[in-house]
Order: sequence, then structure tokens, then C-alpha cells
Amino acid sequence: MHLPNEYISDATCIATAAISATAITWATSSTLKTKMKENSALALGVATSLVFVAQMLNYPIMNGVSGHLIGGALLGALFGPARAILAMVSITLFQALLLGDGGLAAIGANSINLAIIPALLGAGGARLCQCIEFKAVAIASAAVIATFLGAISASVMISTSSNATLSESLHAMAYSHLIAGLYEGGLTLVAYALVQRFIKVSELETIR
Repeated sequence: MHLPNEYISDATCIATAAISATAITWATSSTLKTKMKENSALALGVATSLVFVAQMLNYPIMNGVSGHLIGGALLGALFGPARAILAMVSITLFQALLLGDGGLAAIGANSINLAIIPALLGAGGARLCQCIEFKAVAIASAAVIATFLGAISASVMISTSSNATLSESLHAMAYSHLIAGLYEGGLTLVAYALVQRFIKVSELETIR
């Protein structure tokens, strides 16, 4: 879902950069207003690093198309939307700079699809279901939806260029990323269940 520069129009690059900058400004302001516990800050750093590494591991979807874990919904559920957005934007930026995944001009677009949407939905899923037994399922469901919405968002962005029409980009992205979303949900469910296993519920609820 990493969009290169040539896949979207200049106007879309500017618009998505403005939206992402607004979200990052809010996330930064929100994060600075609350002091994070030392162990929570360490956990965020470790989780962000693990997501960065996990995104390098691709799995087959269909017809030569591969996908990878996004992880934004998981970080949003564990650390709240603001910190998750900053963490995921950092990952997206490093991938563009170091690995060539996505263009720098398209960093705003990729931040929306890979950072902002998953982080918000993951945090929303965690808050929606307060019962700890079903929270993992709610977060996994949010991860599935976030992946699919990110693909639809990317399709709309691609359609603003001359590369493909909206119907063509939706056909190319939607079905494959619905399958990718199921992978994402399953991996998120397993990851959150592991977190629950090794971290006390009381600590998990206050890790933000």
C-alpha cells in the first residue's frame, strides 16, 4: 500500500501532506500534554521497532501480490491514537528514506493510509469494547477495517493521477487488501493476545 510519487497527482500530494501535518500536529500536542511513564515509553519504543521489522516480512495474497503487517491498529489500541500516529508516521518516513518504500512526496498520502487511519480505528476499537475478554476481537476487527479503508483511500488517491481510473484502482486494490485485512486482523489478534498474556490487565489498561 506504499504509494510512490508518480502514482498520485501533485495536488493530491499537497492535500494529503496538509491533512497529515494537521494530524501530526494534533498528535504531538496531545502527546506533550501527558507525561508517559518510563516503562510505557520503553514499551512504545520496543513495539514500534517490532512493527518496523515485522513490516519487512511479506506474505503472499494472490497473483504475485504480497502484503505485510501494518501494525497501526495494534499500536493505537495499546498506546492511544496520538502516540500511535507519531510512531507509525516515523516508520513510514524511515521506510521511504532507507528502504525506498513509497515516495517522499507521497509521504502524506502514505501516512494517512498506513498510520492515521489504522491508529484511529485501533484506538477506537479498544475504547468501544471495555470488556477485556472481547477487546482483542474488537481490535482485530478494527485492524481488518483499517486495512480495507486504507486500500480504498489509496485507490481514490491513485485515481487523481493518469495512472488509473477509480474503478480500475478499486478493482486492483480492494479485493487483494480485503484478504490482506484478514491477515492483519489475525496477526493483530495474536499479537494483542500475547500482550495480554505477558502484561497484567491493570498495566495494559494504563500503558498509555
